[in-house]
Amino acid sequence: QNLIIVIQFTNGKVKIFEISLEGVGEVHNSMVQRKFFAKAVEKIKLAQKHEFLVFTNFTITKLNAPFVEDYVHFLENIGVPIANFTKLYLNGKAKEHRKTLELSESEYELFLRKIKSSYNIFTF
Repeated sequence: QNLIIVIQFTNGKVKIFEISLEGVGEVHNSMVQRKFFAKAVEKIKLAQKHEFLVFTNFTITKLNAPFVEDYVHFLENIGVPIANFTKLYLNGKAKEHRKTLELSESEYELFLRKIKSSYNIFTF
């Protein structure tokens, strides 16, 4: 998946990109059809080189939630200032694999408490 989505134009120029990353390295690659983690990181660095603001989207599942701290530290190390976390949408393959992917309410609450206590959080 690793789609680059243009989300903001200023004076006719692209300023911000969102890149879907579901974790670091093999965590990401194990969750998507196309194993392009390294290529996504290359695209992040290229966008940063050209002074674009890059942020990521992380769909929260049982498979990647335990590794959220590694993910945030990785983003800090490569200079990505914003990580967006999205609750799993139950359609397509996610609906078929709901039991192995979807966090329970208590697991989701634990995930939220973990990132809230460890990082600067901006909500809207």
